[in-house]
Amino acid sequence: MYAPVNGYLTNVNTSPGAYVHVGDQLMALVDSSSFWVAAYFKETQLVSIHPGRTVKMTLMGYHDEPFEGTIESVAWGIFVQDGFGGTSTGLLAAVSQTVDWVRLPQRFPVRIKITGKPPVPLRIGQTVTVAVVTDSPDKSPTDRGQLPLSAK
Repeated sequence: MYAPVNGYLTNVNTSPGAYVHVGDQLMALVDSSSFWVAAYFKETQLVSIHPGRTVKMTLMGYHDEPFEGTIESVAWGIFVQDGFGGTSTGLLAAVSQTVDWVRLPQRFPVRIKITGKPPVPLRIGQTVTVAVVTDSPDKSPTDRGQLPLSAK
């Protein structure tokens, strides 16, 4: 068996001698060259979020080993769960708020291309902290978001 891409096999669900039916799913192949980061930033922070901007990222458990990325895109809409728009999220991201009784700023997905070398091989679902690098050296990186690592 040959894979079309380099990567990692996971969830292998077979054993030697087992019969395989056409269309059975035996394992998942994670393409190691397709990782990107999906960050969720508050709408109040979007003024500082632009495609092409550099970000510093750290993996949970590796806070002393940051690596870089570049913002590729910012979503133009999210599914508003308490508003008009039908019952299906469709093609818009559904981002749940963390507190029901307080009106919080909405969070919008931001796609980040990984440009630096992470301290360990990446895994889908890892938690990463993102800090947007500011334009001038006298400012500190204040735009932060918690995000899951995603793959294409």
